[in-house]
Amino acid sequence: MLKTALLIYGLCFLIIDSTIFNRIREVLSNISFFEKLLSCYFCVGVWVSMSIWIAKYYPLPPLTLAIAFNFIEFIFCFAATAYAFNIILSVLEGIAALLAHKLRD
Repeated sequence: MLKTALLIYGLCFLIIDSTIFNRIREVLSNISFFEKLLSCYFCVGVWVSMSIWIAKYYPLPPLTLAIAFNFIEFIFCFAATAYAFNIILSVLEGIAALLAHKLRD
C-alpha cells in the first residue's frame, strides 16, 4: 500500500513539478483544462491512480458493485494521499528554508 502511494506521488511529482516535463507542461498549459489540472496534485492523482488501477487489474474484471467500489476507493484514497504528501513536503521545505535562513544570520 505504501509502495503504491509513493508510486502515485512520484508520478504526480514527475508530471507536475519535474523539469523533464517542462516543455509538455508549457504546451498543455495553453489549454485551460490542462492548466488547472497540472496545478493540482489531487487532480493529477485521480488520473494517475485510475491508470495504475487499470494497469493493476488488466484485463478488467466484470463490473460488479464491489469492483466499482474498489475502483472509486483506490482512486480517491491514493489521490488524497498524493495531495497530503505534497502538503507535508511543502511544509517541510518551508521549515528547512526558515532554518537555513536563521543559520545564515
